[in-house]
Amino acid sequence: MSSQGSKRRKKKLSRGSKDNLTTIINDLSYIIGRKNILAEDPRDTITSAYNNIDTYIAGLSLSIPEVDSLWIESGSKDAFLKLKRKRQWLVRFLFGGTIAISVLLVAATLVAFILMDHWSKWIILASAVGIVLMGSLILPNSVIGPYIIKRDKELSSKYTKECQLIDNYINELLKIRK
Repeated sequence: MSSQGSKRRKKKLSRGSKDNLTTIINDLSYIIGRKNILAEDPRDTITSAYNNIDTYIAGLSLSIPEVDSLWIESGSKDAFLKLKRKRQWLVRFLFGGTIAISVLLVAATLVAFILMDHWSKWIILASAVGIVLMGSLILPNSVIGPYIIKRDKELSSKYTKECQLIDNYINELLKIRK
């Protein structure tokens, strides 16, 4: 065992491997809230981290195989996938619900438009179109986006076990990077 540890110390990491380790550490740190996001759009930063982390780990494992074996054996991969599925479900639910409400509003408006023989049906149609347009412009940026960001920030308090597994993995990556 000590010979493996000394081999790790003797093997010098390339600059590219260190950069990839840093990217993995930063992305995982953003996800679990270990590191604050400085970007203008935190939702995009976390979404990018969720989407790219597996690729970075797989690519880095070609030159440092223990990165992937630690990822799997520590349970960090399963914890990460659980967090990713929960976030995907939330995003899909919010946007899907918005779309469903919009479709119901349009359907109700069309039924009212067809059944009415009065000039006020044009006002109903114009109002419905205005509501759908305003909703499609305002809801994603002012309601859904901030709610997703809020949920991302609460992640470490809601899923402490998963975040702790990922945090332990980050600590191991820091040891490898040194």
